[in-house]
Amino acid sequence: MSANVLDNITQQDIVLHPFPHVVVKGALPLHLYEALAAAFPSKPVIKSALQDACRQEPNAKSLKRSLRHLNRGNRRVNLPAKYAVHQPQIAQVWRDFIDAHSSSAFTHRLLELFAGAIAQHYPSLLEADLRVARRGSESDADLWVDALTAVNTPHWRRGEITGPHTDHPNKLFIGLYYFRQPEDTAGGNLVLYRRLTPVTEGNVKWPNARTVEPIMQIDYEPNTLVILLNTPQSVHGVTARCRSSFHRRFVNFIVECKQLRQFAAQLPGR
Repeated sequence: MSANVLDNITQQDIVLHPFPHVVVKGALPLHLYEALAAAFPSKPVIKSALQDACRQEPNAKSLKRSLRHLNRGNRRVNLPAKYAVHQPQIAQVWRDFIDAHSSSAFTHRLLELFAGAIAQHYPSLLEADLRVARRGSESDADLWVDALTAVNTPHWRRGEITGPHTDHPNKLFIGLYYFRQPEDTAGGNLVLYRRLTPVTEGNVKWPNARTVEPIMQIDYEPNTLVILLNTPQSVHGVTARCRSSFHRRFVNFIVECKQLRQFAAQLPGR
């Protein structure tokens, strides 16, 4: 099965304001999406994979935190691609999907699609001879890519997820691909914001809610893809979830550049 969420995106689909992003509903053909949705790792499988990962890296705080969060309400749990692709309990179709979406080919396709926006925000990045590796590998690379199998755990009352914020300044791309179950309740939608005040060192990560305005809500719906180019303007958040006994399921695509600052244009707060 060939399943790439970028296959039907062109450069003309990239929206530049208030920051570069793309939203795709029906990112994959329905039969491919349904095969992946059926193979999404269950809680016991994610738990087993995280336990194996913790044995491999006993000092990895993020892995231990995800393992603890599995048994808590409305908490984020991440299984990095590095561990998912080698976990025999995970269905082969899912491992193939994660493998393809944490690859050099996937990263270079993102760079191609967002080339115009990158030229504006990180003007010298595309001129560099960039080496790409999966995040957590031993390779010496310029860009690190990951496709995290991710969930927000069930909870028994309406619960907040996260307010307006920008991601870590070393992140170049942030992507979300949703696997909502039909019976799941409402909420947990992504909101994109526009800043109303200049970026400063003090507000770059967590702007005051009064200093931003929502411009778009992307509902947490099956087979929906969102990709953001991470800049100081890329403010986003997630709405509260209603009471639910289901995991909020998604894949979180990440491309990091540890030296991203050196490629930046005049970016306040960076």
